[in-house]
Amino acid sequence: FKLPKINVPHPHFSLPSFRSPSILIIVIFLLFIFTAGAAGALWYLPKTEMTIYVTSKSFEKEVELTVDPNQEVVDSQNLLLPARIVEIALNGEKTISTTGEKTVGERAKGEITIYNRTDASKNFPAETVLIGPGGLKLSLDRNVNVASKTPDLVVGVDKWGESKVTIAAIDIGAQYNLAPKSQFSFKDFLTSLYLAKNESALAGGTSRQVMAVSEKDQKDLVNSLNEELLNKTKEDLTSKTTEGDKIINESLTLKQVSANFNHKVGEEAQEVNLKLEIKV
Repeated sequence: FKLPKINVPHPHFSLPSFRSPSILIIVIFLLFIFTAGAAGALWYLPKTEMTIYVTSKSFEKEVELTVDPNQEVVDSQNLLLPARIVEIALNGEKTISTTGEKTVGERAKGEITIYNRTDASKNFPAETVLIGPGGLKLSLDRNVNVASKTPDLVVGVDKWGESKVTIAAIDIGAQYNLAPKSQFSFKDFLTSLYLAKNESALAGGTSRQVMAVSEKDQKDLVNSLNEELLNKTKEDLTSKTTEGDKIINESLTLKQVSANFNHKVGEEAQEVNLKLEIKV
């Protein structure tokens, strides 16, 4: 297969002649103007102003420092800081109302007759426990000796040995005011051996509720006064510091020197007072 012949035209051109000096100068001047204009346009025309906003960010780093009272200068390599110990002694006093309750009163007392139904005399020491009606417990005020029983030849019935002695209720309360002719048994002996009765009523037993000092009252009082004295200590420590010193609050140590309450736990009182001495 053969391609057809194609005739390509041959253009002819020629540069102008610069034989004339004036034409050459004009051409050079125009080229200069064109070049300068292009350069100026590139320099001035694509100009803009930009505002850059920078967002600030904090960087934090935690390091462990050792404060040492024996250190004299800052050791940056080992992170050691010099320190000094300051000690302050303080006294304080505070009073609060009591919140505890206590039952107070008097113990019932009276006289009983002890009967010995055995063939031998019996000595009962003081504080021997007897059981009254309702399981109420009472005790002898003193030692007592009770003779043995003796036969009654006339009647034909043994006569029990007997002896009178005073007793007192072990606890307070009006329930111990027992009526006459009440019967008492001994805690450690059978009634077939020994028993007791009262001819007259037992009296004097009373009870009532009163305000008293509780353990919580004393604990709250100590904590409250400690806090007040500790706050005052911080002020006193600040006054003792020099420029450049910083108090390390976490290092504050409280030592109780003395604590004196005007009432003990369980004592009847409307208020309780504390005198406290501490060292910080």
